[in-house]
Amino acid sequence: MKDVPQLTVQDLENRRTDALAVSEKAALAHPAVYRQIRRMLNDINSGPVDVAEYYQTARKLSKLLETLNSAGGRTLFEYYVHQIDPSSSGDPRYFRWECRDLAAQLDGLEKWSAKRHNLRVIK
Repeated sequence: MKDVPQLTVQDLENRRTDALAVSEKAALAHPAVYRQIRRMLNDINSGPVDVAEYYQTARKLSKLLETLNSAGGRTLFEYYVHQIDPSSSGDPRYFRWECRDLAAQLDGLEKWSAKRHNLRVIK
């Protein structure tokens, strides 16, 4: 068996924290792109996606994710750039699933960010 690095739970948690920090930085650097991704994910996940529009929609979403991923370092967006892009390894059968998973990751990013910055809701 090949030598596989043995990662501890702490190593994985550190990687996740680093990815969240870099992803937050990227989202803050491109807030309009981040909002557009959120809107697209909401539309894709809540309604039907016409097969004729799949390629164009997936390419647009992938390009937006690529913009956020260009911040440097490992981000949450890195995986989805390739999985959603139909010219890379994106598959129409899994498009909505990938979009739902990405939306859940972004929810986690926002919760992590809010907890880290001690934000409060004022009514």
